[in-house]
Amino acid sequence: MLRRLRAKKILKNLTPPYLLDSVVTENPFPIPDGFNCVVLLTHDVETEKGLDLIESIRKIERKEEVPSTWNFVLDKYGTHPDTIKSLNDEGCECGAHGLTHDGKLFQNETVYKERMNRNLERSEKLNLQGFRSPALHRNTEWMQTLPFKWDSSFPAWDPFQPQPGGCEHYAPYKLNNKTWEFPVTLFQDFTLFYELQEKNIDIWIAQATALAKRKELINIIVHPDYITDELLVMYQAFIRYCKENLNPWFTTPSKLCDWLDESNA
Repeated sequence: MLRRLRAKKILKNLTPPYLLDSVVTENPFPIPDGFNCVVLLTHDVETEKGLDLIESIRKIERKEEVPSTWNFVLDKYGTHPDTIKSLNDEGCECGAHGLTHDGKLFQNETVYKERMNRNLERSEKLNLQGFRSPALHRNTEWMQTLPFKWDSSFPAWDPFQPQPGGCEHYAPYKLNNKTWEFPVTLFQDFTLFYELQEKNIDIWIAQATALAKRKELINIIVHPDYITDELLVMYQAFIRYCKENLNPWFTTPSKLCDWLDESNA
């Protein structure tokens, strides 16, 4: 209840397109010819319930012929290598979403280093190239040594999160010499549909349309753990809106990394 009251109070002070006005990318990142923007459809699987609901989301994505990215909590409910292989075989990508999702990854630098070593060890065994921290907790200084190909732990700007704010970038950028950062640029599903109790995707559409016009990154999180039949309909409507109106390249983080590396070579 308190989170809902807080979220609705924040929303009253926001206006469409619900982006940070002060952020303007002077040199938009390179987008493949024939497309107007880049879309990353990402899913953080937080619980065993979420594992069971992966197929309900993939069924829609298959119908729309779009790939997606699935981030797994590696020590919470097992690694399920068969699920990861199946998703990879379909053209999706899988990443690490921490070890336990207990909010303690950034408790102190020692804990961070110990857990990140464990994340890397588990990820190498599963051939996971990317990382997203649980609850989008982050510490820019400590993450300068992040050992992954890509990261997506930073919201571009999100006043609703427990750690509000963000990196103030709506385009990919290098977090460190090894790692591309793909900011989360749309407000999260939990915020819209559980905290704000929205009954439509108007906020997502406003954000995505503005980002596409500016040739920025559209990076959305939809959690299978919270999915319902109603939310599946809205998620499919969002994908169709993008396809019909924004001329997007739907891709996965590693493919986007490769494109950016080639473009910047």
